[in-house]
Amino acid sequence: MIFRYLTSSFFTDYVNCTQMLQKQNRPYTHIIIEIEEGLNFALPIRHGIKHPYAFFTDDKKTQGLDYSKAVLIVDVSKYIDNTRVAIINGKEYYKIVQKENFIIKQFVSYINLYKKAYKKQNIESYKILCSMSCLQYFHLELGIEQ
Repeated sequence: MIFRYLTSSFFTDYVNCTQMLQKQNRPYTHIIIEIEEGLNFALPIRHGIKHPYAFFTDDKKTQGLDYSKAVLIVDVSKYIDNTRVAIINGKEYYKIVQKENFIIKQFVSYINLYKKAYKKQNIESYKILCSMSCLQYFHLELGIEQ
């Protein structure tokens, strides 16, 4: 697990994706999820999270890795800025790196929940989950749509 920033190319290419966070100096944790051939995701570190789909790094459960705003990185060399390391709060850093395997399992569960919710959007809570998630921009890569 490494901490990086996304490139300006990412923000340019996904400018019309309204659920994506547009703060270019937001740190992300770059993880590889072994779903079939392995997919690269960037999970944003956020403060002010108001839903349960996150790995929380504080006692108030408002800060941490926001799964709903995770993005799939289709081109690592183009979209992950490897020229600089993202600097994050020391407490958050240690909580995240110590729980890497747990975070990956939890995030895979979130992806599976999203896929289930997508098929059952007649249920209001599932419709809201799908409308707020950045995974909606990566259905082809996730095997949801052909």
